[in-house]
Amino acid sequence: MTPETRSRLLKHLPRLAGVTDRHRLKVLSDIDRALAAEGLTWGAVAAELLQPPSYPEPDVIEADGVLLMVDRILRWPDDLSRGARDFLASMNGQALEARRLGDGNVRLSRRQTAWLYGLYEKAKAERERPVLKVVASEPSTAAVH
Repeated sequence: MTPETRSRLLKHLPRLAGVTDRHRLKVLSDIDRALAAEGLTWGAVAAELLQPPSYPEPDVIEADGVLLMVDRILRWPDDLSRGARDFLASMNGQALEARRLGDGNVRLSRRQTAWLYGLYEKAKAERERPVLKVVASEPSTAAVH
C-alpha cells in the first residue's frame, strides 16, 4: 500500500462513524474507489493491519561513551528542561547498568539517540562559545534632555 493510499484510508475511516447509513455507505464507496485505484482489496487492508508492527533496530552505543556524553551535557545545564534532565538520568542509569551487568553497550531507539546527540551538540556549542566578561563599567556621559 502506498503512503498516499494509506493517508486516504486514514482520512476516510473515522468518517465511518457517521450518523446515517447513507453517510456510511458513501464513505465505504469512497474507500472502495481508493482501494480499486491501487488494485487493493479489503482483505489486503485487513492483512496489513494484522501484521505486527516493525520496529527499527536499536542503536547500540558503548556505555562509556554514553556516560561521557551525559557528563559533558550536564556541565552546561543552564537551559535543560526537566524532561531532558530525566532523560539524561535514565541514560546514565542504563549505561551504568550495561557496564555492570551487560555487554557494556546501551541500546537506544533512534529517537533517544537523536535526542542524546542533539543535547550533546548543543552543550558542545555552548562550551565553545566565547564568554565575555565585563571588566569595568564606565558611567554614561549621555546628556538627558
